[in-house]
Amino acid sequence: MSKRIVIALGANARGSPLPEQAAAVKITARAIVDLIEDGNQVVVAHGNGPQVGIINNAMSALQKEDPSQGYTPLSVCGAMSQAYIGYDLQNAFREELLDRGIGNMPVCSVVTQVEVDPEDPAFDNPTKPIGKFMSEEEAMAYTDSVMGEMSWALTEASVEELNRVLRAYGILSAEEISQFLAQAMVETVGGRWLLEIGDDPYFQDHGYTAGTRGAGYFHLTFAYGQMAFATWMMKRHVPELAEIEYVNPTFHGRETIREGYYRALGLAANLGLDVSAYSRIVYDAHSPVATGAEYIAASFAWESAGYYWHITGISAALDSEPGTHNTDAVSQLVGGGNWQSRREAYLAISPVLYEQS
Repeated sequence: MSKRIVIALGANARGSPLPEQAAAVKITARAIVDLIEDGNQVVVAHGNGPQVGIINNAMSALQKEDPSQGYTPLSVCGAMSQAYIGYDLQNAFREELLDRGIGNMPVCSVVTQVEVDPEDPAFDNPTKPIGKFMSEEEAMAYTDSVMGEMSWALTEASVEELNRVLRAYGILSAEEISQFLAQAMVETVGGRWLLEIGDDPYFQDHGYTAGTRGAGYFHLTFAYGQMAFATWMMKRHVPELAEIEYVNPTFHGRETIREGYYRALGLAANLGLDVSAYSRIVYDAHSPVATGAEYIAASFAWESAGYYWHITGISAALDSEPGTHNTDAVSQLVGGGNWQSRREAYLAISPVLYEQS
């Protein structure tokens, strides 16, 4: 007698990376088409691990490489995983049916949405990790901030530097300062994480090195980002170099930025200028003193954040009506994750600043 059968496929039936998945579902299809050939109607459901983790890591890497791409929510990663797993399953079933001479049997895949009970006790003991595992150091940093109480202790010198940067980059309204500080707080776990945490394989996977990793309150990243920032600082702070060309990395390619930086260094050398305070912003593996990310974190933590705010036009992106919708717009331009934590930081900071304004 014909039945309607619902089959749930686990990870072993689907494989993991794309080539493995394409091969695994062909084997799975043979067993399922046996049931169809016997006259049964079949509905196939499936999980999406580890595929959703692979997609989540890939989208995070893309965002780090190109912040304009913005943050990809996990729900969207889930939809992507459904589509590409369904695509391989659909093709495998269709091919197996045709091989058996069953050419009039429709096969379709459907992207679904599921409502999850927020009171599900499974939330108390999560057992299905998604994406990259954090190191113990990363986990401790998150525990101290975005997964718990946020705190931020600033020295008097740091506050003075912050105020100077806010004035220098025109970050003056209560809304602008609230949004700026919310991003800085979450990006660096309240100033504890002025250098991006990770190991060499992690940095290499994201296209940079320990010397060019994220640094400062907005985690300025990449060699070309450092070169652009160094050129900017020379142009602003060395009177003899005031006329050099600054190349904004938001609108120009890496080679153009590199050429502009070395032109500035060449002119400084010809004029006999010591610009080491700014050339050290660019990582030099052979330097006996700190350069690159370590130097930015130590010397230009706030300045690099104000610079990034300015060159990406964040103030202009803010809506005249204050609120967390502005936080989301800033988060997209900054290119950071943990959007909800950034909203919460803004909601904690903004009442204080609005009261003082």
